[in-house]
Amino acid sequence: RVLVEHDKGNKHQAIVAARQRYEYSQLSSIYVLRIKHNDEQLENYFAQFGSIKNCFMDKEKSELTDVDLRKREQFYLKLQNLFSKHFHGSKLHLTGSMANGLGTVLSDMHLVLVLNDMYIESQSCDQSYSSDDSIRSPINSNTNAEN
Repeated sequence: RVLVEHDKGNKHQAIVAARQRYEYSQLSSIYVLRIKHNDEQLENYFAQFGSIKNCFMDKEKSELTDVDLRKREQFYLKLQNLFSKHFHGSKLHLTGSMANGLGTVLSDMHLVLVLNDMYIESQSCDQSYSSDDSIRSPINSNTNAEN
């Protein structure tokens, strides 16, 4: 009896209706990432597939500000300096979406560390090595160090 009364309540009915609207919107909506256009351009493009009821861009999550870019650049430079102190001649390269301009505030930084004339062998996660085991030999050498 209590459950029947609960199901008839205005609050419960509002929650059920909201859930139905949400489920319907999932079936009739698309979510597009990393497009550097405005709402009107998106609407015009997707109109070729049918009528557009609503189009908006979540600018808070998509745009990098000058402050964000400066912070990331400062981090990159500090990390490059740190590696340069410990690995003479090393270079740190930025790759991925931050390097090609498609990065957002949610993007991480993909960095590649290049050590001059040094080959670092990839390691399996299920094996344990000492720190010296992964460094084999200079690239131009034909011999590998035995461990």
